[in-house]
Amino acid sequence: ELANFAYDKKIPLVIPFTNKDNEIFRNPMVYCVNSLQSFLIHDIVKHFMSTFNNANVIFVEEEGEKSNKKEFINRLTDELDINSIPNVTIPMDNLVTEETTLITLKEFLHEEKENIIIPTSSSSATLNTLLPTLQQANIIDTLDIPSYKLFGYPEWQIYAKDTREQMYEVDTYFYATFYSHYSIPEITNFQEEYIKRYNCSIQNIYPRYGMLGYDTGYFFLLATSIYGENLFEKINEL
Repeated sequence: ELANFAYDKKIPLVIPFTNKDNEIFRNPMVYCVNSLQSFLIHDIVKHFMSTFNNANVIFVEEEGEKSNKKEFINRLTDELDINSIPNVTIPMDNLVTEETTLITLKEFLHEEKENIIIPTSSSSATLNTLLPTLQQANIIDTLDIPSYKLFGYPEWQIYAKDTREQMYEVDTYFYATFYSHYSIPEITNFQEEYIKRYNCSIQNIYPRYGMLGYDTGYFFLLATSIYGENLFEKINEL
């Protein structure tokens, strides 16, 4: 309804949230801050294939609704198969059973390839279960387990406060279109200024809309002030 109103009145509608709808292709008044999921997944898979071109991929699968990254996993699996890159799926329960954790993991790791472990869920519960398991495998040198990396999701930024050291230890990668890190001076300064102005901290969510909202608002307000009624023709020049 809002998009139809924007179209009728020729008012730009900026959507700051993750968007799975194709309204952007039908309505020239709609602007999406975040890439459509279909385009984003295509780019992630393409980048994954170029980054890990000698990979051996181990998917760690959660059951049922816990597995919330099926679209990405399915697209990546198809691409791995097309390029004859080995991949296997292990149920999470099999991997984290105390007696078989290390044996199960070693069974699927390859000596001469870059082993990439990918859970099918982005939840904190999955990450908090998987990280100690992988840490344990790192500690026990006598098992002579080949090296591996953990690959995951942008939501993991939310949990980094509690799991950052563990993620470093198991060599963790994740993709993200929006990234903020506590050690970057501009991030620290922005957060301090935000607290002064609004008397509260920026919500620890992904993306951090306190920051993204500022950038988005500034972009469109600046475009409006510079181009006025020519905004639609000129916005790509900003």
